[in-house]
Amino acid sequence: MSAIEDKDAWSTAAKGYSSSFAKYPLHSGRAGLDLAKVQPGEKLLDVACGPGDLAIDAAKRKGATVDCIDFSEGMIQAVREKLEQEPAAVTPHVMDGQDLQFEDASFDVVCSSFGVMLFPEWRKGSI
Repeated sequence: MSAIEDKDAWSTAAKGYSSSFAKYPLHSGRAGLDLAKVQPGEKLLDVACGPGDLAIDAAKRKGATVDCIDFSEGMIQAVREKLEQEPAAVTPHVMDGQDLQFEDASFDVVCSSFGVMLFPEWRKGSI
């Protein structure tokens, strides 16, 4: 198993992720949401969401209804904690982005600010 595939390592990293690293891919993720012209009420999936910064931004700034997934329980716990502090239309799921458990055509927009490129089989994380 590579370091990228180590769920426990990502769970450990979740504790300080938003305040340290996550702010950098969030800028490009926000630009991507703008380019995708995400509209209020659209259903959005954030793949490999990490601590949920882009998912929460999409819900609050764009008015999307968001499902966000990450294979790391620690990252999803970080999303849940943020949602307790700042509620948003975001539903977090522990799920492998290479094995999506949603029906086809469930979402209007799919995004990933930093994650799919790290998948061992990244094509499985693309639509």
